[in-house]
Order: sequence, then structure tokens, then C-alpha cells
Amino acid sequence: MIKSSQQAISHRDAYYKTLLTDERLADVTFERTLDGVRVHAVRVLLAAQSDVFRSMLYGSFAEGQRDTSSMDDGGCGGCVVHSVVHSVACTSTIFKSIVEYCVTDDAEILKLESAADPKDIVSLVMAADFFNLPELKLKAESLAW
Repeated sequence: MIKSSQQAISHRDAYYKTLLTDERLADVTFERTLDGVRVHAVRVLLAAQSDVFRSMLYGSFAEGQRDTSSMDDGGCGGCVVHSVVHSVACTSTIFKSIVEYCVTDDAEILKLESAADPKDIVSLVMAADFFNLPELKLKAESLAW
């Protein structure tokens, strides 16, 4: 039996969601969120969606060039790539939403319209802007206004 395209998409989405929950598959761990919760991710997927992540994880940002370093630049999180530390500033809830969006082109926080804390939506707009994720920023803005 041939799978329908909807079934194939559903299977692919389930696979990608595994990348968000199974830390054994992650090659980057964001350690210094404002609430101290670790967020695991796959570097190439972040870099594919965001030129800021691409620069941070593969390019010219100082954190990508050193074995251990830290930086507080007002963005969103703090991460360890193997032994490399990156730092930005938001809660794990917001940063997980950024990572989820980079992996799946969606985020649970966007589906919670009435239940989402307005402060979280504003924080998501700011983080999406920082990481240059214009589609996510527009979606979050539509919930805020």
C-alpha cells in the first residue's frame, strides 16, 4: 500500500519532533537560558533556518571559534556546541519555541492563542526578530495584536 502524501508528511513531522525531544540526537545544547533549563537542538537545522544561527554556530561569531567561551549579547539563550559556549537571553519556553520552529516550521506556543501568556508572545516576537525568523515573527505578532 502506498502512503498518501498526508501520511508521509505526518511521519516526517513525527521524525522531526523526535529531534526536539531526544537529546542523544542533538549536537548543540543551549545551557544558559534565563530560567536555567537546557535546550537541545541540531545545529544544521538551526543554521538552515536562520542566518544568525548560521553565523553563531558555523561562522564569524566568537563562540563558534573557541573551545570554551561565553557571550551575553542580549539575544536568546546560551549554548554549548560540544565544548563551545554561546550566550543570549530569554526563557527556555521561548527558546524551545524558536528551536521548534526552526525544525518543524511551527511551534506549540502559536497554537495556544488564548492560553499563551502575552509576555511570552512579546518575547517570542523579539526572539524571532533577533534570530531573523520573519515568518515566525509575523505569526507571533498576529497573536499579540
